[in-house]
Amino acid sequence: RRMGERHRPVATLPPDELHALQIRAAAEQSASLQAYLRRTTDPAAVVESAWPVIPRMR
Repeated sequence: RRMGERHRPVATLPPDELHALQIRAAAEQSASLQAYLRRTTDPAAVVESAWPVIPRMR
């Protein structure tokens, strides 16, 4: 609720569109973090991009 008060465009999204937005944002954030880590510390870094459920490691 508070996020909707602070970010009006988000408050008006239907739940399915909000969920899709969250999935895209999480994917973009993980890709950005992975690129940063590969550029600065570990060329082989892998950041999990699955969201909202991260698949169980086997």
